Amino acid sequence: MRSQISRRRSSWSVVTTTLTAQAVLADNLAIAAGDIIKIDAGAVADASANANLETRLTVALDATKPTITLGSVVATPVVQPIFTVPGMVTLTGTTTSVLSGYLGNPWRIVAVNSAVSLPTVEVNSTTKRITLTFNFATHDTADILWAVAQNPTAAALGTWAAVGAVTAKITATYDSGNTIAAGTTGTSTFKVTATASELIVAAPGTLTVRTGSTTNTCAGGTVSGFLAGLTTFDINCTVLSAAPVADLVIASLIDLSGNDSVGALVAF
Repeated sequence: MRSQISRRRSSWSVVTTTLTAQAVLADNLAIAAGDIIKIDAGAVADASANANLETRLTVALDATKPTITLGSVVATPVVQPIFTVPGMVTLTGTTTSVLSGYLGNPWRIVAVNSAVSLPTVEVNSTTKRITLTFNFATHDTADILWAVAQNPTAAALGTWAAVGAVTAKITATYDSGNTIAAGTTGTSTFKVTATASELIVAAPGTLTVRTGSTTNTCAGGTVSGFLAGLTTFDINCTVLSAAPVADLVIASLIDLSGNDSVGALVAF
């Protein structure tokens, strides 16, 4: 079935376009509120050769902003954070650990000099601190790796490895109690499946992810099914945050009447 679809008030037209709902919506970027879509009489016919009457549809005007709701969020680590205790060991986040990707960035390692006979490792998930307590003068890398192995929580944080020889001691310039941040920042990509309350006819421009006091920008968005006139779409972005993602501010989703979704929050 084929038809001529014309648009008043502009030069836009689609001639002999296959007449399906998806085909009409496939060019919806060119449709604006108040426009009239016309299907000429006799443009289509059924199997018995009965032709259609002329049909006109005025694109409705409305002032309601589209509501965006969250479907699912999938985070995939791209770069794992790496912490280095000077001269001794490194700790690298893994996919299954609490340090995976961007999640590891708020964590810190603290080495404390103490005249203890055996080194210990303590993990505090609330403060996101990993405390290594050992004698800087006598304990070496092998001792630290042994202490990690005695603590399943510490061992599960990621991959612990010697920087150099297992007999090496901590770098003399390190001051006891100083915090050690990730030398390599962890990053993750996020795929957010979202649903709009009505048809969206403009793809996302710049999406802003708010992560506590940190703001990250997602360049563009991948809109699945957008040209088919669907209301479900995916947004992809990379987060370099120091805190868990709090919400997503969608700034450039436009409905048929030109209303945008500025201020719509999608809680993670």
